[in-house]
Parts: sequence; structure tokens; C-alpha cells
Amino acid sequence: MAADLKTKRKGNGITTKCATLVKKQRARIYILRRCATMLLCCLLRLLLLAGSVSFFILTSVRLLFSRFFLSKW
Repeated sequence: MAADLKTKRKGNGITTKCATLVKKQRARIYILRRCATMLLCCLLRLLLLAGSVSFFILTSVRLLFSRFFLSKW
């Protein structure tokens, strides 16, 4: 009986591997979204300092971008 339990658990190995890969991929996507948000915020801040964009546009774009990219999927 103990051997039967081990073989059944081995059958779930592919499921466990897939779940692990999905978790890693989700973590990578989350990091990429955070990096993209930070880069956009820095770019908009530089444009604001240069006088190329108004503060209203800066805040509205930042809110839209962060809501879209930092929301949970």
C-alpha cells in the first residue's frame, strides 16, 4: 500500500512543476509591471521639470498607468 501512495504522488509531479512555473512567471510579470511603472513615473517627472507637460497630465497618466499595471490579475 505504501508503494501505491508513492506512485500516486509521483503522478502529481507534473502538476506541481507546472504550478511552480506559473508562480515564477507571475512573479516575473509583476516585477516587469513595477519596473515599467517606475520608468514611466520618472519620465513624466523629467518632462514636468523640463516644462514639456503639465502637472494635471502627469498625475492623470500616472493614475491610469498604475491602476492598469499594478492591479491584480
